[in-house]
Amino acid sequence: MTKFLVKKRKILDDDAVSWQEIFQHSFVNFLSGFCSGITIAFVSLFLMDISLKNALYLIVTYFIQKQVDSKVLNRNRYVTRLGQNYIFPIPSTIGFVLGAYLSTFV
Repeated sequence: MTKFLVKKRKILDDDAVSWQEIFQHSFVNFLSGFCSGITIAFVSLFLMDISLKNALYLIVTYFIQKQVDSKVLNRNRYVTRLGQNYIFPIPSTIGFVLGAYLSTFV
């Protein structure tokens, strides 16, 4: 099973990519979108009730969002259509929508 995940193959216009790399990058992009959606909820929660508890929630979620964003921003750019059209926008959009939806329960 691990051979299948780490074997480099041609997908779309990328000549050497493994499923493991695709899943890792997709997960980080998903987390980036998810953290953005959750942070918006904690900002609105903080603005409705300015308290130390809500401020701590906001600080923690924003810190986590910036940690994930630093991983996204400090990696190599996606130069293939696979990365630009699929690996980055789709998981981050799904993550943002899921984060925004789950934030309604907060």
